[in-house]
Amino acid sequence: MSVLVLIATLSSIWIVYLADGYALHFLAATLLIAGAAIVIPQRSLLPQHDGASLLDMRRKLSKVRVFPEFPTRLVAAVTIVASVAAMLVITDASKPEEVYLGLATLVILLIATLLWMRQAPALYDHVLIPGLALLAVLMLQAIDRGPMFQEFRAGIDRLPETSAPGSAWVLTAIGVLGSVLAFLRMRQAEITQARGDNTPVFWALISATYAPAVILILEFFWYPATVVGTYPWALVAIGVAAMMTLLAERTARGPDTEQRALRIALFGIAALTLISLALFLLFAKTALTLALALMVLFTVIIDRKYDLPALGLFAQIAVAVITYRLIIDPGFHWATGIDIVAEQNRVFRTPVTQVVLAYLGALIPLTTAWYVVGKTRPKNALVLESAIATIGAVFVSVMITRIFFESDSGALARLGLLAVVWAVSMINQLYRLQSSSRLTTLVRGGLALVYGILVLQLLGDLIGKSNPVFNSAELIVGPPILDSLAVAYLLLGCVFAVGAWKLSHLGRYVQIAFSVLASALVAWYIGLEIRRFWRGDNLAVRGITDPELYSYTLALLIASAGILVIAFWRRSDSLRKLAMAGVVLTIAKVFLIDMSGLSGLTRVFSFMGLGLSLVGLAWLNRVMTAQWNRGKPTDNAKTVNED
Repeated sequence: MSVLVLIATLSSIWIVYLADGYALHFLAATLLIAGAAIVIPQRSLLPQHDGASLLDMRRKLSKVRVFPEFPTRLVAAVTIVASVAAMLVITDASKPEEVYLGLATLVILLIATLLWMRQAPALYDHVLIPGLALLAVLMLQAIDRGPMFQEFRAGIDRLPETSAPGSAWVLTAIGVLGSVLAFLRMRQAEITQARGDNTPVFWALISATYAPAVILILEFFWYPATVVGTYPWALVAIGVAAMMTLLAERTARGPDTEQRALRIALFGIAALTLISLALFLLFAKTALTLALALMVLFTVIIDRKYDLPALGLFAQIAVAVITYRLIIDPGFHWATGIDIVAEQNRVFRTPVTQVVLAYLGALIPLTTAWYVVGKTRPKNALVLESAIATIGAVFVSVMITRIFFESDSGALARLGLLAVVWAVSMINQLYRLQSSSRLTTLVRGGLALVYGILVLQLLGDLIGKSNPVFNSAELIVGPPILDSLAVAYLLLGCVFAVGAWKLSHLGRYVQIAFSVLASALVAWYIGLEIRRFWRGDNLAVRGITDPELYSYTLALLIASAGILVIAFWRRSDSLRKLAMAGVVLTIAKVFLIDMSGLSGLTRVFSFMGLGLSLVGLAWLNRVMTAQWNRGKPTDNAKTVNED
């Protein structure tokens, strides 16, 4: 009967509103009917609903789904209907006054769910209905360019002596009101909570997120700084951050109930987020990066001192923002971009002092934070370690780019440095997979895939059209060893070698793949350096001279000997087999290629030199094998022991 009566009355007033459009009467009638549906079944002016709540339907007791009682379901239904009615009025509004009328209705519902229903445990989660509706209204007004939004944006063209529209202040006040009232409900729940009940955490989450959510929606959808001014809007963010800090302090001084550290951390994260927003509004690129790095350090110190592990979430997000800023936006392009000025002179847009300040100024606080974290927070330490390595590698690439920018044939070096940036970013995401949840694993895996595709494209250019062996326009610049070849190939090979070292959690085959890439790039670099030594800066000249050909043979011998020594040091059969394969390749090269152009005594002495080298390698292998097997039990000893 109650449901039929509510359907009949609510449908009737909705039809009347659609016919005549009296928003005030429609909303007033809806609120009166909703209030009657809440009060009459319980026969009490203050709701006293007990039992299961809507959120309790997520749980099962004795494998039976928990459902709220009928009066609770009735209250949920009329609260939803009243919120939808307010949103309907706001959506159909043609004047700002009608929008304010719908907002007032939602605010009344918000206050009712926070204060009027405070003695009804089964209705505690009903605050989500008008609260989320208010946030949705703010976004929809901006997306649909509603009357309230248009009135606010018209303040951009106001006369200097006129004041800015007060919409932003009113909406911020609504957010602050919701946070304060939710905090009072949290204090009430601290006193009445049963052991194991996390209702105080629910209210702390509402209190810590509602006002910041309103401010962030206004910032990213309404752009209030362009209307009210940057500094006034930044002061609003700082003021709400100060309020969140006060709420954190009050929570810390409150009853020592369960999960108090988590609730303190929630308010701390809210305050830090709003401070970061104010910094974004006020500071330039470099100052903002430094401020965020210092905030990460202070967050880690606070966590270490007061044991607030939830603050690690803010630190991880801030580290991600810092990494994004120093790599992508403004990032590598900001640090290395050049301008063409008169007479084709080229100068950097960003002074080197700002670049050094941005990168080193971020690395020093992050490294200090990593040292402070130590082993107490492994996940935070992992994020900081990967960020330090990534930012450090990009900084080295930036500085090398600034060294090579004067050259007209710097495409090879620039491609190599871009490949280094994206390879470091890819390895960074793969390294963080070891501490990721299912969702973050998908996100980081997707990013690593995108970065890997970019690296493969750049590798294709380095080996293809920009390869100095095939492209005569790519002249090698710089002193021997430390030249553009090292920037293009050796640096990238070292990055892949670090990946093979650090990505052990991804399995042996991934490490082998990175090792092969690193070895191939280093070998290619050495070969090109040998060719440059004999042929000059233009590697695209035709043919191969005999000294160059023999130098490759000598390099193969040295590499085989080096791998053999490493194999002995690491006790690795695989490396020893690889060294022997290098020896076989050297012999094949000598007999099939090198000796074809020799005759007489030159061929004889060449064979003698090769033979002596191979004898030396064989002797070295035999000595290493004897040392390797020293101390191992012989077969007879094994038999005796078994007997």
